[in-house]
Amino acid sequence: MYPFTRNFREYNWTRLTTVAWQDDPELVCMAHAHGVRVVANAGNLKEALKGPVQRVDWVLQMVKHIIAHALDGINFDLEEAAAPGSDVAKAYTQLVGLTSEVLHEVAPHSQVSVDVPWTPFDSDGRNYEWTELARHADPLFVMGYDMQAQIWGRCIASANDPFSLVLNGLKQWLYLVPASVLVLGVPWYGYDYECLNSDGQQDLVLDVGQQMQETCGGDSRGMRGGAEGSRGDVCELHPAEFRGAPCSDLVGAQRPIAELLQVMDSHGVGNVKWDSLQQAPYFNYAKDGKMHQVWFSNPESLALRYEMAAELGLKGVGAWNLEHLFSRSEAGITAALAPAGGQASPTELQMRASMWQAVETFFLLRVNASKASALSHSPPDSKVAPLS
Repeated sequence: MYPFTRNFREYNWTRLTTVAWQDDPELVCMAHAHGVRVVANAGNLKEALKGPVQRVDWVLQMVKHIIAHALDGINFDLEEAAAPGSDVAKAYTQLVGLTSEVLHEVAPHSQVSVDVPWTPFDSDGRNYEWTELARHADPLFVMGYDMQAQIWGRCIASANDPFSLVLNGLKQWLYLVPASVLVLGVPWYGYDYECLNSDGQQDLVLDVGQQMQETCGGDSRGMRGGAEGSRGDVCELHPAEFRGAPCSDLVGAQRPIAELLQVMDSHGVGNVKWDSLQQAPYFNYAKDGKMHQVWFSNPESLALRYEMAAELGLKGVGAWNLEHLFSRSEAGITAALAPAGGQASPTELQMRASMWQAVETFFLLRVNASKASALSHSPPDSKVAPLS
């Protein structure tokens, strides 16, 4: 979350159970008034991983911080590369385990959560002791995004969270841990890439399917209210090495969804396309004689991910991050992109409402699944009370 904002007053608190990485007193009070947890950010763990003495000191200081600020737990997010069985992997497990032990001793209802990559198998070189971490933490927050950090094939722009990869990653997690401890994290942002293979022309490469439709007649509109794109609409990227991979999304600019609305408005983007393979939207725009391609999440693409999580029986869903629903001018960071008066536009307000509405997909499917389960386990003559 961006610091020093008051955007939390606009959150849909009825659809939240936990807010992470904040200790603002007003936010904590508002969250608690709605029955929502607020958990601390474990932050930089370099010192805590050095050895047993540093580990104990770190845990005691962190638990003291949590209690002093009336917080409800802690979230760990270590994204450094680690070889299987390495000292850092073992030290991380020991740190999370000790934190959980001490914190639950003084605050039994606290939550200890760990952020994990989209796949447990060598994502960005991260090979931690996942099953051991799951013994100490609940939930595991699966970061189902930034999945182009390592691009091993053709160096082109793609979805931040390709549907089939998200699904495959979750299935891999389910080999190791039960669904009841997994929360699927989704991106409320996108990546803006400058394309090498363009000179400011609006269409990078004419999509073959679109060309056939235009030649033979018929509707060239596709799924989700946008033109149906394909990987014929290619944006080649500048190569950038990341942890051994020759190409990476590091060359793209990570942009909040609220900011992307302003990009679409200022550059006259009227045609958001839909990639049916990746189940994700994207659009092209020209800037300073260069073509850009933007892959992002919208309510339609996110609803598909929420549906996936519900069907797999996961504990919940989450987002990185809530502040991406707000233009940065509102967050008090910069007025460069601000609408007149620094207020949200009607389009942005509608986007926020639609993003929260998409979350309903998960809750509705979970409620319906619970009702079906209750009915299937009822004695023949019993009555089942409706779930509220």
